[in-house]
Amino acid sequence: MRKTDLNKEPSRRDMLDVAIRPLTRSCSTYARGGVHYKGDYKDRSFDIYCREVRPARGSVAGKGGEQIEIIMDSRLATRLAVALLDNRLRKIWTRIYGQLEPVAAAQANGLMAWAAASKWSRALFKNDRLVQGLKQLLTSGDDAGARSLSLMPDAGMLVLRHVPISQVTTENVKTLLLALHDWLEGVEEVTPRPQRLDATSMERNLRGSRSLFHTLSGALLLLLFLGGAAAAVLAYIMYR
Repeated sequence: MRKTDLNKEPSRRDMLDVAIRPLTRSCSTYARGGVHYKGDYKDRSFDIYCREVRPARGSVAGKGGEQIEIIMDSRLATRLAVALLDNRLRKIWTRIYGQLEPVAAAQANGLMAWAAASKWSRALFKNDRLVQGLKQLLTSGDDAGARSLSLMPDAGMLVLRHVPISQVTTENVKTLLLALHDWLEGVEEVTPRPQRLDATSMERNLRGSRSLFHTLSGALLLLLFLGGAAAAVLAYIMYR
């Protein structure tokens, strides 16, 4: 058995494992220091991907931290991407989302959104409970960082960027899992039901080993492979 230095500061991986392993059934590594956890919450399986990020470009405070992506099963097969309203990011997302429709109703709630199913998305943003659930997912916590939420065929994905490692606790992660689970349950009841779409190969690979993500540049991935919510999520990750 390997001896442990009790006086040594815990590593980043140790801190992540203490926080997330109790909620999951397996973990593995990917890319440069990335950690992938798999688990089940109530009736849905989920994946959590964690990687360390450098401070955002133009950041005065030099804020880095963890990027955490929580991907959970969904019974919908549509595309939607939502974030807090940000005019700089909106220009980037608009260029990427030429094939989807902006959801005008989102702006009245301080959000920006693009969707594949216009009638369904309008109904979603008329539902106060679901809109408040979105805001909770995008803003809750002592240090919310930069966040986005998306739907892709058969999954919902919450991305949290620049999360201080001290805020990655079992309680906080469990709170996010509960909020995402409950929001997905609610959004799946919105009518009219959206037309079922097929996942792209990149969307399917979001829940795999992610080896492809590190053999091609992010820009090339966006141009050649991505469609739907995955494109906007990765654009948000790269340009934030």
